[in-house]
Amino acid sequence: MNVNNKISLFRSYYETDPWASISILDFASNVIICDYEAEIAELRKSEDKKVRDEIKAKLPAVTVSGTFRERKNTGLINHSGFICVDFDEKKNPHISDWAEARDNIGSLAEVLFCALSVSARGCFAIIPVAFPDKHVAHFEALQRIFSDIGYICDPTSDVSRLRGISSDRGATWNENARTFYRIHSPIKAKAPKVQPVIGSPSVAGLIKWTEGKGLTFTPGSRHDFIKTLVGACHRLGIPMIEVEAELARYVESDFTEKEITAIIRGMYAVGEPYSKFK
Repeated sequence: MNVNNKISLFRSYYETDPWASISILDFASNVIICDYEAEIAELRKSEDKKVRDEIKAKLPAVTVSGTFRERKNTGLINHSGFICVDFDEKKNPHISDWAEARDNIGSLAEVLFCALSVSARGCFAIIPVAFPDKHVAHFEALQRIFSDIGYICDPTSDVSRLRGISSDRGATWNENARTFYRIHSPIKAKAPKVQPVIGSPSVAGLIKWTEGKGLTFTPGSRHDFIKTLVGACHRLGIPMIEVEAELARYVESDFTEKEITAIIRGMYAVGEPYSKFK
């Protein structure tokens, strides 16, 4: 981890060409002792979202994940080795004290810097990552980890994502933050032990049916997704052993095969499949 790695600075949210390059350390310092305290104080006092957005758009912003020729993913020059993760009140309505949330997130060993957002109705965390070329996979792993501890982050994983200046004298800084190594790598499905008869219900078909109902295997909805899918498989008489084999694709380090198997066997232990009542 090198806090002197450079990132691009933009004069405002409207700009697509960088104004200058600064370090991660410079950015964090400018949040803790901010040159835009008056503007940010005005933004935080306003209850008019339009006014807040207008002020915010005129403030400087950075691309935490690197330096850019132009502010778009294909404009990346050098990755900084850092990812910024954002949390807001819309996705976290259960949070009423964002300073407390900031301190909790900032206490995690892999978080270098955590501060209140410009509106103070959210916060953001900067995390050093091991493999810059696996930016999205790192982001998705972080997304799942934070979800599991009760913080839902903004899902945008673009390397060119903007992070606006903020003002927070209580921001956390950990110069000994650990590098984050984990990446999200979905496990490919194992070959099913029982081949479904052509024309009969299949797990693969029911996966598409479950997704068609608007359920996805993402943080916060993984259990609902698996339960809905398994319930449909059971009702249609698909053998449990086939379901277990197919659902192995969803095993992750924080969502284990043991957990998935427990859901399957628990649901198959209740009642009789629909096909037996035909």
